[in-house]
Amino acid sequence: MPLGDSMQYARRIMFREIRVGVLALLAFGALVGTRDARAQERAPTPLVVLPLTTDDADDQADALTRALRARVEALPAWALQESAQSFETLSIALRCPTKPDAACLERVADQIHTDHYVWGTMVHGRGDVTADVNLWSRDGADAEATATFPDNLKDSESPKLRGVAVRLLESLLGAPAEAPVVHAKPATAPAPAPAAVEPAAPEPSSPARPSQLPKILGYAGVTAGAVLLVAGGIGIAKWASDKSTADQDRAMVPATVSDVCVAPGNLAAAAACQASTRELNDAVFAWAFTIAGAAVVGTGVWLLLASGGSDDAKSTAFRLPIEVVPTIGSRAGSLDVKLRF
Repeated sequence: MPLGDSMQYARRIMFREIRVGVLALLAFGALVGTRDARAQERAPTPLVVLPLTTDDADDQADALTRALRARVEALPAWALQESAQSFETLSIALRCPTKPDAACLERVADQIHTDHYVWGTMVHGRGDVTADVNLWSRDGADAEATATFPDNLKDSESPKLRGVAVRLLESLLGAPAEAPVVHAKPATAPAPAPAAVEPAAPEPSSPARPSQLPKILGYAGVTAGAVLLVAGGIGIAKWASDKSTADQDRAMVPATVSDVCVAPGNLAAAAACQASTRELNDAVFAWAFTIAGAAVVGTGVWLLLASGGSDDAKSTAFRLPIEVVPTIGSRAGSLDVKLRF
């Protein structure tokens, strides 16, 4: 096979392999980003339900606490997060005021390592109990609800008590009610439905922590692309050097020789042929790695932006960790490489 045909065939093979590799990386990145986005949509938000504080209704407070926790476990958007401490114990240990303020509630959240928790109090009336239940959220979307029910409801498995828990969490979290409302006579004044619940703003489910895999792949793509760009820069510098040598060798060949590679016995033509071959190889090498490097860097930047990181992470996505400074001229073939950490 003639030399020119061999080089063209090798060049087509090289470009085809690089194109397949880049397309595979793009497809893989898109698949990972879509899978992680779906996983984040399905991820429930952790929620702590602290035992209700009471001085005279221990059994009822314990039963309602367990009913609230059971209801949270049944909600797909929320995941019950365990905590062995009670709000009363935490408020005493953290030296909170009698009526907990915003700073106290935030310190409680820091102590139990959560962004959302339910706390409340219960008081005993004449034949009934009243529960004041609160939702604290780190994003400020707090809510409050009140329910009054007969004091003989001391079993957390009771359908009526489960109904109270459903109505309370419906007001706090915006979850749909799936149990009947408890009707009882309030202690202060008669009413047809004493299990009253004060309306409150629904608590939206907070987004789950983004997966780190797209970000890791993004940084890996940027780094790998930078390495390919370095290789392309080296090829450009070498191509410039070999091109200069080839031009000099070709100038030594008589003008009557049209093809330096088919001039047997002419040493100048043989040298020019070899220099031309090296120049062609360097050009293919330089273009292939430069194009592949740019494509891989672009894919890495896209993955970093799609990973949903912070603004600082997004801004750093455009800063390559490697600076390539090829120099062509009197120092043909030199290449300065700087690494940033």
